[in-house]
Amino acid sequence: MQISISHLIASYIGSKSPKNWLHYLGQQILLIFLLLGIVSGVFLGLTPDAALDDQRGTASGANLEIAPVLNSMTKPIVISDNTPSFFLALSYLVNDQVKFQLFQDGDVESWRQKLNLKELAQNYSNIVVAHPEEDFVNFLNEQYPIRTKKLAGPLIEIKLQ
Repeated sequence: MQISISHLIASYIGSKSPKNWLHYLGQQILLIFLLLGIVSGVFLGLTPDAALDDQRGTASGANLEIAPVLNSMTKPIVISDNTPSFFLALSYLVNDQVKFQLFQDGDVESWRQKLNLKELAQNYSNIVVAHPEEDFVNFLNEQYPIRTKKLAGPLIEIKLQ
């Protein structure tokens, strides 16, 4: 669509006769599009709700906040029941010693089979839960005697008692 409109405007502007009304029409259409682009850019820049470059409320923004915390730990493991897409970008921001163990959301039986906090506590310096859903936190509290400590954003460190 954009290419066809661009071609149409270019053919109007590129007509041979400068007195041709199509030449004038093409220039006017191009001028209108340029002015609309400038005006919309100014409005987007001035509107605080349209902060398209503001990532604070998204997973990417949270990753920028929690990556330094994870990097400061010796050998942490991040566990979560959230979608893997949250952690794909985070994996590029953290050091190689940070490991991830992800679970499917709402699959309590899988959590029981695959999650062993005692083993994780022996193998890793810190156990961190990131972007946890409420049912996952409830499961951890029911299954293990743990203490939680809020670190940064959606990041919770858990320790066995």
